[in-house]
Amino acid sequence: MDYLHRMLYGTSKTITERMVQGAKYLEVKKIYSINIVYFDLGQDDDYVYHGKTHFTGLYKKDELRLSKSQCETFGKETAGDVYPEYYILKVII
Repeated sequence: MDYLHRMLYGTSKTITERMVQGAKYLEVKKIYSINIVYFDLGQDDDYVYHGKTHFTGLYKKDELRLSKSQCETFGKETAGDVYPEYYILKVII
């Protein structure tokens, strides 16, 4: 019932366990969470899912992009590129 929350907990725990006290947040590495499941997660028909955080403006519907200096520093293009990505592979028996 709560597997999606378990996935969130797992990525959060991975990030915090690898942080060294006093380290800069810039040193946090991107996490890719790959989950192989043998059960239904909800109302779904597919067997491979990808989830990613997107920051979309409520009024202009634009995606939050990083500044030029942030892009150079982080090596990323959008704010969502900093956050974990999730892959769910559903085994069909």
